[in-house]
Amino acid sequence: MKTLLIALNARFSHSNLAVYYLKAYCGTSCGDIEILEFTINDDTEWILRTICEKKPDNIAFSCYIWNIQMVSRLISNIKKIMPGVCIIAGGPEVSFDTEKVFRENPGIDYIITGEGEIPFRNLLQSLKSNDREAAEEIEGVAVKGKSAGQVYCRVRENLDSIPSPFTGDYLATSKNRIVYMETTRGCPFACTYCLSSRQGGVSNFSLERVRSDLEKLLETRVKQVKFVDRTFNADNKRARRLLQLLYDTAKQFNMENEINFHFEAAPDLFDDETLALLETFPEGLIQLEMGIQSVNPETIKEINRRMDIDKAFGNIKRIIAMKNIHVHVDLIAGLPNEDYDSFKRSFNLVYALKPHYLQLGFLKLLKGTKIREDTVKHGYIFRDYPPYEVLSNRYMSYECMFELKYIEEVLERYYNSGRFTASLDYIMKFYDTPFDFYQEFAEYNRKRGYLSRPISSRECYDIMAAFYQEHFSGFNVFSELLKLDFLATDRSGYIPSSIIQYSEEGFKEMCFRFLNNEENIERHLPQFKGHSYKEIIKWTRFEVFRYLPADEQGLTEKPAACIILFDYSSRNKVTSRYKYHIVNL
Repeated sequence: MKTLLIALNARFSHSNLAVYYLKAYCGTSCGDIEILEFTINDDTEWILRTICEKKPDNIAFSCYIWNIQMVSRLISNIKKIMPGVCIIAGGPEVSFDTEKVFRENPGIDYIITGEGEIPFRNLLQSLKSNDREAAEEIEGVAVKGKSAGQVYCRVRENLDSIPSPFTGDYLATSKNRIVYMETTRGCPFACTYCLSSRQGGVSNFSLERVRSDLEKLLETRVKQVKFVDRTFNADNKRARRLLQLLYDTAKQFNMENEINFHFEAAPDLFDDETLALLETFPEGLIQLEMGIQSVNPETIKEINRRMDIDKAFGNIKRIIAMKNIHVHVDLIAGLPNEDYDSFKRSFNLVYALKPHYLQLGFLKLLKGTKIREDTVKHGYIFRDYPPYEVLSNRYMSYECMFELKYIEEVLERYYNSGRFTASLDYIMKFYDTPFDFYQEFAEYNRKRGYLSRPISSRECYDIMAAFYQEHFSGFNVFSELLKLDFLATDRSGYIPSSIIQYSEEGFKEMCFRFLNNEENIERHLPQFKGHSYKEIIKWTRFEVFRYLPADEQGLTEKPAACIILFDYSSRNKVTSRYKYHIVNL
């Protein structure tokens, strides 16, 4: 018996952990199992042909909001070409309301609900022995035309008994991709908008198992590991042991400066001991994604979210101040009891923290979530197709929601790109709140059609320059800051035409003398000690500034003119910006 496990990932850099878990758990007891990974951007006909050429007996699809529509089309066509093939579907997009899933996708024969290892193996063993009656009695398996098996299944045995998904097959595909890993399953919280609340508690892999899996990954020199744990710091003692394990293992492979580990965390749960440990880690080793979602107490209560906002904000500030950890903070628009003004307040308070990335997300009424059951209560109108994003509710109109969509786009292009740090800080002084700026800037972009087409990073500088000149005076200073931002993030040297440039007589000769002085190299570019001028000039750039504000990046007094030396040999691993130094030529 031959079974294909199919993953349709959102993009090539992603991988699908679930299908490798399933194959590892089945072992050799379920016949021949082959994994095929595609992306939703691949040609559907090519995927269809590839699958059918394998002539499988069973085809299992991993179903999520980003791929279910493509999966449905593939299943329909597969059944036309191979009507006798058995189609199995699993994943969060089909685990709930299975009767409706069967009606809308008549080609599906079985649905795995919940965690799939045990029911999937039992199902394949029943199919292999041609025991259809046994297949219909498996817990966690829903059968077309039957009511049995519609139970959201959890693995009830020790998680360490599940074989590692990081087999040779997986490791062979991990190069240049984001690697996903888990140390726990489930979530201790019950937020109404999240599917993890349906899993009922938390189960842990042992740290010995985590170490074993991590060593397999680091042997392949992966660059990033994203942990899918819902709240890795729910238990601070375990979190510290895990963090120390990661650091020690990275050092073991001499990768502490080459890899980063990404976690989702609850900011209010950190204790002083865990924060003190984080502060000792190398720059960029850890990335933290922390959800605030809203600061409205009525909203927090309604979504069943427990959070000490004051403690959360204090811990986020402390982590950012460490300067060694990239901090990603989330907000969700469209939550209950939060109108436009309330969201504006949430935005301004979170923006003031200055996280490295501020995600303005929109509520998705996912299948199986409590909030989807409260649609009438809160007057939700949402897209009836994936990702089921909210359009409006009784607190916020569609027009307000879409205005936030425009703000989200400019926030992504300008703030979250990390390319406009100095210029954004400067322009904020003209506005009462950050939200007021983004609201006006988003409208400026919308009216000129910039939000309806792709915009290059260089064009973003031109748009920002034009916006400033149209609204404010003193462009010379702002132009300097745009130039600083550009050169600190782009080493191409092709400064956008909207940015004012200056030249000094004999400038090239001054730069030459500076880089040929060993004392200057020792002070500003010690990593180039002993290198020739020709080697150093490939990784550096001098630029003239005349109007840089006195408080910018260490300037203690406003010079009539200054020279800044940009060092392109390495980026800051937290901000992704290049280092630079004010020098005296």
